Amino acid sequence: MTLDMLNVMLAVSEEGMIEEMLLALLASPQLAVFFEKFPRLKNIIAADIPRWREAVRARLKEVNIPPDLDAEVQTYQQAQLLSTSQFIVQLPQILGKLHQLQSPFAAQAQKLVDDNATFTPALHTLFLQRWRLSLVVQATSLNQQLLDEERDQLLSEVQERMTLSGQLDPVLAENDTAAGRLWDMSAGELKRGDYQLIVRYGDFLNQQPELLQLAEQLGAFKGSEIRAEERCADGNLPQPGTRAGNGA
Repeated sequence: MTLDMLNVMLAVSEEGMIEEMLLALLASPQLAVFFEKFPRLKNIIAADIPRWREAVRARLKEVNIPPDLDAEVQTYQQAQLLSTSQFIVQLPQILGKLHQLQSPFAAQAQKLVDDNATFTPALHTLFLQRWRLSLVVQATSLNQQLLDEERDQLLSEVQERMTLSGQLDPVLAENDTAAGRLWDMSAGELKRGDYQLIVRYGDFLNQQPELLQLAEQLGAFKGSEIRAEERCADGNLPQPGTRAGNGA
């Protein structure tokens, strides 16, 4: 059984825990330092949150719960189907199974039985309710453990990418589009050496205003060419070299 399946069965709200984890990540002191130094990166990083959220959800669907907990959940599900009289008959086996699995509920279950000479329907209901509560606590603990691991991994990834992207902040000046694109590329396409090379080129261009202006003009021209080609591919404009009205 996966952790996600357990959450569904016990009605554990994993969405709330995921949101809390992401908020804690963004509020971490490590990132706060970067945001203060490079404020533009905060908005760029915020655009990554939906991707992170989906990645965590997928992780919950992949991770299997521990075998002992899986066995306890199956025992609990079977016990839910029993009438009170059937439950009383099965109670010694149920208690034995809980002790065998070293369930956190084992001691409480034993006490409920020992403290009540007669096992009534009300006690049967109470037993199952407390058992379910124990399972919810275990599920919540597993969720929290997994989310802590995901948060630490994301924090490490974001710190590395922000370190690389931060090196380019002076080079990119007010170009938020370029900053966003380079942030996306920092996920894997660009290596540290690539960044250092871009930084060196940027420093050189900043010292040569005429070359910088020419580079910006060439970049704008190239961008317009790409947009024109995209429109042609969509059939909105004729391809270069074709004649309007030529039906051949």
